[in-house]
Amino acid sequence: MFNIFCLRCCYVIKCVLLLAILASSEAVLASTSFFDDGISVADAYERGRTLRAQYKNRLAREYLKFAADQGDSSAAFLYALELQGYQKTIRTSHTVNDYIESAAKHNDLGAVQYLAYRSDQGKQTFWSKKYFNLLENLEAENASSAYLGYFLYFQKLDAEKANLYLEKAIEQLNPVALMIKADHIRNGEGFYFFDYSRLNSALEFYIKGANTGYLPAIKRLVDVLESLKREDESFEWLVKSANKGELASIATVARVLSGNSETYKGIALNLVESKSYYDLYFTYAGTDRFSSLYETMLVELEEVVGRLDEKQLANSDEKFHALKDGIKKPVSSDYYWFDDGYVYSLN
Repeated sequence: MFNIFCLRCCYVIKCVLLLAILASSEAVLASTSFFDDGISVADAYERGRTLRAQYKNRLAREYLKFAADQGDSSAAFLYALELQGYQKTIRTSHTVNDYIESAAKHNDLGAVQYLAYRSDQGKQTFWSKKYFNLLENLEAENASSAYLGYFLYFQKLDAEKANLYLEKAIEQLNPVALMIKADHIRNGEGFYFFDYSRLNSALEFYIKGANTGYLPAIKRLVDVLESLKREDESFEWLVKSANKGELASIATVARVLSGNSETYKGIALNLVESKSYYDLYFTYAGTDRFSSLYETMLVELEEVVGRLDEKQLANSDEKFHALKDGIKKPVSSDYYWFDDGYVYSLN
């Protein structure tokens, strides 16, 4: 009994220490010598991008700014988007525009795409033309993404041509194109005698998108199935998303299996597995976003630990390490949206 009590105390202390470690790492980041380790610009961008997708936005901004100021156009665009969502002031607005335009001038496709949609009317023609030219260059390297880009380019100019490129992207199994097609069918595209036939057709495309392994497509399928009250199927895909390292999915699975979720009430509780997912979330997630959820989950984890015996805790740890070993890069699905179909997600 004493050993179990000690183990439970250790888990609670571990959770508190996680918050302290996050705070101290941010303090270290503020020092001027942070980048003295000779990190490359490409690595700084990738770290910043990943940290941002792990809700560690303050650290992410430092990496992204460093890479952006060293000339990385992708970092400049993402840093601008990060600033835009962080603190909206007149000064910040000018800084955001400067970084986006800098990225676009250096041919970052995402930045050019953004300006083609969001810049002043007088500049839209210039950026739209540049966006189209970049897509022509991209087509030889990545036809799937180029076709999706053409669809986005033509969707408000020439619906017939846009749909032609959408179909080409679908033939390439582009996951964003598959989601778009599914959305179109659900919203009335095509002729179907029965509503269930339309729904089944849309679901085929959602499932094809999810089967590519693209996390936003899996998350979209989860949401659609949940809205249809197909709880078991939805949860099955949610677990797949969590096991790929998608942080929001990890949190939801942990809370469902512990009985702390308002959704998926028909899913059986499993405290051993639940604790594994809680541990997984706290291993990777920061607190710069969804901090209230983080604190709530800390309390929930303490309650779960209090209901497990020594053997169950050991089994949970074993499950946690197996999950952790199977995840290549734990992130939110926003990490993937940035690269593929970002403007579609803004519309």
